[in-house]
Amino acid sequence: MKKIIFVLLTILLLAALSLALADGQQRVTQKNFYVTGSGSYQSGYFFAKIENVGDMPIYLDSGKLVIFDLDDNIAETSDYIRAYPSYLEPGEYAYTRSWSYNSIDADAVGDVKFSIGMTRMYNTATRLACEAVYDPGDPASKYDDYIYATYTNTSEETLFDVQLVFALLDAEDNLLYVTQESQRNMGIHPGSTVTMRASIDSDFVEYFTKNKIEPVKVDVLVYYEIEN
Repeated sequence: MKKIIFVLLTILLLAALSLALADGQQRVTQKNFYVTGSGSYQSGYFFAKIENVGDMPIYLDSGKLVIFDLDDNIAETSDYIRAYPSYLEPGEYAYTRSWSYNSIDADAVGDVKFSIGMTRMYNTATRLACEAVYDPGDPASKYDDYIYATYTNTSEETLFDVQLVFALLDAEDNLLYVTQESQRNMGIHPGSTVTMRASIDSDFVEYFTKNKIEPVKVDVLVYYEIEN
C-alpha cells in the first residue's frame, strides 16, 4: 500500500513539474529611458520590449513605471502601461511606451524601474507579416523622419482596427523609439495590401543627432485582436 501511495505521489509531482515548465512567462528584455527637450520643457520617455519566454500563450497585464531621483526618492509613477500586443504566443514579443506627465530634469533622474505581470485572456491576437522601411528624410529637417510598413490582409474577412507597433533600432538592435498606430475606422478587404507610415517625433530626431545616435533598423508588428 505504501509503495502504491509513493508511486502516486511521484506521478503527481512529475505532473505538477510538467505543468510548471509549460507555464507562460514574461520577461522584459530591453528598456530605455530618454529625456528630450531643454530647460523647463523636458519630457521623459520610456520604451521596452517584453518577450514570452515560456511554453504557453500569455496575456500581459498593465505595466508600472517608477522614476527615482538621485536620492532614490520616487519622482513619478505611471500605472496602466499597456503592451502592444498584450497577447503573446511562446517566443513572441511586444513593445510598450510611456512618458512623464510632468516636466523632468535629465540631470535629476536616478534609477528607472519597470514591471509588468500577466492576467487572464481577454483577447487573442493574429499577426500579419509586413515589410518595413525607415526613411530619415531630409537631414536638414527634423520633421521628415518616417517608418513605412506594408502588409497584406491574408485572412478571409474585412479587418477593422488593425494595430501597428513601430520600433526604431540602432545597428546593435538597441531599442531607440516606439510608437503605435491603429487603422480603426478603415476596413482592409481580404487580399488587400496597405502601406501605413508613422512619423518620428521631432524631439527624438533632435536628440539622436545631438547624442550621435544613428537609427538604422526598424521592426514593425502588425496584428488584429479577436475577442474570446
